[in-house]
Amino acid sequence: MMALYSNPWPGIDEEYCRRCLHNESTIYTTLGTHDRLVRMIEYSNRGLRLQYMSNGNLKDYLGRNHDTSISQRTCWASQAAEAVQLLHNHKLIHCDVKLSNFLVGQDLNLRIIDFAFSVSMDSSSWSCESPRFYLPRPQNGCASVASDIFALGCTIYQIMTGKIPLEGIASDEVERLYNVANFQDLVGVPHEALIRKCFLCEIYSAQEVHDWLQIFDPWDQEKLSSAGYTLHHDGSGIDLELLSVPIPFPSTAVYN
Repeated sequence: MMALYSNPWPGIDEEYCRRCLHNESTIYTTLGTHDRLVRMIEYSNRGLRLQYMSNGNLKDYLGRNHDTSISQRTCWASQAAEAVQLLHNHKLIHCDVKLSNFLVGQDLNLRIIDFAFSVSMDSSSWSCESPRFYLPRPQNGCASVASDIFALGCTIYQIMTGKIPLEGIASDEVERLYNVANFQDLVGVPHEALIRKCFLCEIYSAQEVHDWLQIFDPWDQEKLSSAGYTLHHDGSGIDLELLSVPIPFPSTAVYN
């Protein structure tokens, strides 16, 4: 099987990079074998040797395949959520969920990568998402399940549209807008209601994201949400429940 080496020593602090790759190799060992992971072949002083994925990362793949169907995009969104939940099941926070950190296999299935900055849920470490994928929180706020799910919502938006959130707006302005809960306009975007809930921290696990994507049609979610439906977990599965009033979204949230 073809493979690649992840070896970024040249031009970068070697000891820092060695620590990052050691962290990554430890997480691959912890997670074991899974359909949402590439296979770690070897970790040595040469670097980290991983299974080769000929289609590259999802960001580049979508850039080459603009006509990808909504059903395939929904499948990828579901697989991305499954991959994030895999880490959370092992008490790990990815800390950098985004399109370029998912590789596309020959079978078009996704595998999550880049655990260099991933941390334990017990850690007080900050996360390093880029501004468009960064959950607004107090300065030096810790990485959390919520920060991964916010980034997952941003990732699903990009999977569905091929665009980054608030595309064309400077990163500093994006940070300012996010800090006042002014998020990307989602009208007409497939899985609109689910993405909005990720933005507003109304989804509490990546498993819930996965289950929404399995249950709801891309265009029906907003209708269900506005009609007063929500999902409730009881530990054994997910049930659809009709509420007496529509689900309220925080009045402070604004969509461009």
